[in-house]
Amino acid sequence: MEDEPTNQPESRSRTNLTLALAVLPVPLYYLPVAGIPLALASAAAATFRLWRSTPWPRSEKRLATTLIFAPALILPLVWLLLGTITLTGSLIAAETALVPPVIGAARLALTAARLRRHHR
Repeated sequence: MEDEPTNQPESRSRTNLTLALAVLPVPLYYLPVAGIPLALASAAAATFRLWRSTPWPRSEKRLATTLIFAPALILPLVWLLLGTITLTGSLIAAETALVPPVIGAARLALTAARLRRHHR
């Protein structure tokens, strides 16, 4: 089946690197000046690592990619809906934007753990 992982799981350190890169963009968005470019670079690096890794099925990769880049849309959308960029608005946006990448990383971690158990 095309959507199933077919290879051995990658090392835990490689998996952890991919997962760390997947959640790193959200705090980076809040760095002054360089935050947005660094966040997008981290999201791109996570996506690159993800798609170069063979263990995860394509459906998981597609969903994770969407979730990794979700903060790039969520943060400005929340600020737009609130009408201003205030400290409270920024905190609400940060709380909201953190959820999708964490969900994506958790799903990837579960898939990697399941694959490791299967190949013991």
